[in-house]
Amino acid sequence: MRSVPTVYSSTDGANNRLRGRPVAANMEDSFKYAMAYLEENYDEQIAVTDLVGKMRERCKDTVYSTQHMKQRIQEYFGDNVIITELHVFLLELLHVT
Repeated sequence: MRSVPTVYSSTDGANNRLRGRPVAANMEDSFKYAMAYLEENYDEQIAVTDLVGKMRERCKDTVYSTQHMKQRIQEYFGDNVIITELHVFLLELLHVT
C-alpha cells in the first residue's frame, strides 16, 4: 500500500472528533444533579418521573423523557440499581459499602 503524501494528509485532529449526538452541557449537569439526589436518598424508592422533575428543577429547558432517563440511570449505576416497572418506574439504589 502506498501512503498518502503529507501535503494531502490531515493533521487538524479530524480523527479525534467526538462521534454521536452532542450532549448539552446543561442537560448533563441536570442529570448529575438528579443522580446526586438519588444517591443522597438511596434508602428510598423514587419514581423515575420524580428524577425527571429533579432534572427540570435544574434545567428549565428540555429534559429527558422517562424512558431515556431510565436508560441513563442504568448506564450510570450499572448493577447497583434496581428498576421495577409497576404503574410507574420505581428505583432502589443498592448502597454498596
